[in-house]
Amino acid sequence: MPQSDDERLVDLEAWLEHDDPRFARALGAGRPARPREYRRTGVPASGGRWPSP
Repeated sequence: MPQSDDERLVDLEAWLEHDDPRFARALGAGRPARPREYRRTGVPASGGRWPSP
């Protein structure tokens, strides 16, 4: 039997809180924050390419 949308959202919220608490708190507060995968990895904030010299 498929889960309801509410159950799926609760599961996603719990997983996100466990996996990346900083991002989950920022998302809940409505304040942007980079997911853990994009912190200190050398990926530009724009998600694009580094500017040409």
